[in-house]
Amino acid sequence: MRFGNIFLALGCISLVVTGCAADIDESISGDEAVALSAVGDESTGVAEGALSTYTVINAVTPFFVPPHVRGDREFKGHGPVVDSEIKLEIFNQRELWARVYMRAIESERDWTEARGHQYYRLHTASTPIVSILGPTSFTHRYIDSDHGTDSFSFSPSSLVKRLDYVGDTRGDEAGTRTGVRVYFNPIRLQLQ
Repeated sequence: MRFGNIFLALGCISLVVTGCAADIDESISGDEAVALSAVGDESTGVAEGALSTYTVINAVTPFFVPPHVRGDREFKGHGPVVDSEIKLEIFNQRELWARVYMRAIESERDWTEARGHQYYRLHTASTPIVSILGPTSFTHRYIDSDHGTDSFSFSPSSLVKRLDYVGDTRGDEAGTRTGVRVYFNPIRLQLQ
């Protein structure tokens, strides 16, 4: 594999690295995810109109807490049954975004529920993104059975590397503590 130029935008700071992989150690802030490092295999001096690839590595979202939508705010040890769906989307031709959906619903009584989605920007490319080379969606379901963080790891060939959930806790949690953080496997992009 040949390493080419790598262009990363971090807020209003741009970083250009030539001939190597870049490791960026930045904190996650606000509603924006951070790609911690990136590797490109595009060649320098590519003819106009030729396509290149770019790999976003170690992208992770902030912890997403969906809003409380039904029942009281306490799961009371009745699950919850937790569903998540993650989808990649291209916006403004150059931006890679992840749509994170989560639903946690109590398995009995008053059916306490937290449900919603949030978009997180994972990467802004220096040239238009033609396509995503690999999986673009992922779904997962589990039934929570404790008051701790629940982590699930997945195949390197899937979109998602790991999900860290909080379902039930001691006390009220729906809309305040129940949520998910998404860790992505490398995401390959085809660029114009």
